[in-house]
Amino acid sequence: MKTPTLFTLLLILAGCSRPSVQPPSVTPTAAHRKDAWGWPIKRDPQFEYVATTETPELDESIIRKIFHVDQNHPGASDDNPGTREQPFKTITGSAGRVKASLMDGIPTKLMIAEGLYREKPRYAFQLPKTATDDQRETLFVLEGVPEKTIISGAAEDIEGISFRPGDWTPVEGEPGLYMNDWPYQIEPDAGPWINTYGFAMLRRTVQRTEMLWVDGKHLRQVLGESYDWVDPDGVATMLDPGPGIVDESENNLPGKLVYRGLALNDPTQLKDPGTFVIYSDPQTPEALRGKIFIRLEGRIEDVEQIEAGTWQKPWSPILVMSNRKNFIVRGLTLTRNMASYFCPALVIANAENFIVEDCAMNGNSSKGLNVVRSRRGIVRRTEANDNAANGMGAGQSHHILFEDIATHFNNYRGAWEAFLGWDASGFKSGGVHNITIRRHSSVGNYANGIWYDVYCTHILIEDSFYLGNQRMGVMIEFTRPNGGPQVVRNNVVAYNRTGVFVTMAANSVVENNLVFQNLEGHVEHSVLQTQLLYKFHQRKGGPMNAADWESVRVQHNIFASESGALVDYMTRKSDPVKQFPFILEVLDTNHNLYFLKDPATPFHAPAGDWLDLDGWRSLLAEFQAPGNQDAASVWEPLTWEPHPADEFMPDADSDTSFIAREMEVPIPEDVLREYWTRVENGRYAVPYLRFDRLHD
Repeated sequence: MKTPTLFTLLLILAGCSRPSVQPPSVTPTAAHRKDAWGWPIKRDPQFEYVATTETPELDESIIRKIFHVDQNHPGASDDNPGTREQPFKTITGSAGRVKASLMDGIPTKLMIAEGLYREKPRYAFQLPKTATDDQRETLFVLEGVPEKTIISGAAEDIEGISFRPGDWTPVEGEPGLYMNDWPYQIEPDAGPWINTYGFAMLRRTVQRTEMLWVDGKHLRQVLGESYDWVDPDGVATMLDPGPGIVDESENNLPGKLVYRGLALNDPTQLKDPGTFVIYSDPQTPEALRGKIFIRLEGRIEDVEQIEAGTWQKPWSPILVMSNRKNFIVRGLTLTRNMASYFCPALVIANAENFIVEDCAMNGNSSKGLNVVRSRRGIVRRTEANDNAANGMGAGQSHHILFEDIATHFNNYRGAWEAFLGWDASGFKSGGVHNITIRRHSSVGNYANGIWYDVYCTHILIEDSFYLGNQRMGVMIEFTRPNGGPQVVRNNVVAYNRTGVFVTMAANSVVENNLVFQNLEGHVEHSVLQTQLLYKFHQRKGGPMNAADWESVRVQHNIFASESGALVDYMTRKSDPVKQFPFILEVLDTNHNLYFLKDPATPFHAPAGDWLDLDGWRSLLAEFQAPGNQDAASVWEPLTWEPHPADEFMPDADSDTSFIAREMEVPIPEDVLREYWTRVENGRYAVPYLRFDRLHD
């Protein structure tokens, strides 16, 4: 029998006896377990943060008109009245009757039966500009059958071209290589902020948008045509009033991408199975122009279905709900949308008093869901997984509750070219306030798990699970002086490249978290190998002096790792030793439990030294740190052997698994199995992630 660790004894003394097998905590719970770890020191109640998010109130009992769409009904027609017995055939075909009902002030519901709808309703339910406030406030419910009402942006036939397996031409002498016509001429996208920074933010195949699915699996695009970024007069200037505000004066000439030539001259060089290349630029040689080539592992005769994304324009969501109040989107799956990298499949914009629930935005060539310039909303029991860019996000929005959500395996297109920064994340928000994230799982994203960026206030992240993300598990960045609060509490953050990263973020709180084994592990890149990283950045608008900022509190956490730093405070573009006193004026760490195999290396000093806990305390005293930083923290050697693929599973008997279950954080067991399968298959290793081109 394993000798109990000090921490296990603390659990027993606190009344949390440890059974040999603990049942998994898979059912989300609203209870926030204070001191769930049996940690005997109580938190100071003056720091207890209470969520301030205001949520919508919608009464569906007032619905007076219900329309139906059912493409599988034998009598379905867009000329029908839309009753259950005589339903509409398409979603877009129902829009006229739905909008007329809403314009008459009638609370209306549209029921979409289960089935695969190959269409993009986009702005179909957008009310005209002449609509009054009362009309825009009329309750509208758009409802499908969860997991069974699927709206897809892909098709087997596009503009007279069939992508069915039997309609591809084999390339002579190249087993597994096939050719077809390609109907679109799609200009590459350089990304946002290009004139601000003076270079194309998106690189190579991240500039592209084309997607192809073979038997439900997306193929990896290989670059066929290359472009140079040309800016005739340099960059514009950033202004200070808010996030993303750029001086786009008439005197600043925009840059653009200019065709350079072929990146893949010969399609037979497409060697890797599961890949495709497209030639569509008018300047590409005629022999290749308008063609697509795919390389399969086996014969195309063994393939059942091939679908290509349908194209309308770079900004082409599947569905937009904007400029209205009081609506519900429920039970819809939006998938395989082909649009530019930053375009979501579902957009909620300029909206108020809304609910998105039991929905999925999976497998799109861009983002999943974005809530922008909206207020008082709920997104719950909703997932955004396997998207080529971000999963979910919110921008310049207020009072939004995200609850019981999932964002897994996103930004795979970015991973093709090591585009892991700037915007990429499982969940990304900027310029928001009064946002609550509760019971969020974010696993295996080729980016951050969750990222709050620029001017966010009154943020709460709790009872959530962040594992295996290729940058930070949790990233809190850049508030205004005396901004915040931004509270990260009762979360599991494990096996990410870096655990919790706080930079230039005033009034942030990191408490009661299990931060474990964030040390690269299976990733061949070791820049930020630590559990907690606090970065002090001397810059305009940043923490020039502590008087302009409030505290960053890091307390009552468990930081555990086999190797690397537990805690690292670093500076950028400044002298770390000179800046360390500023960090200590801002930072308050105490009552933490530190585990590491090597007792000599848990803390990284500004001069580059590695210190144990006593050495760390001496350094704090030397720099005259205010208060009693880490005076009540505890050190214990790591005595158990972590087994990554088994950690946090029902039969796992490690201390960390036990603690995670005690925290009552929902653990996505099926997703963890898939994640470790992908790790074993090399999906998170060089060259799949080409870190040599990491440019952020």
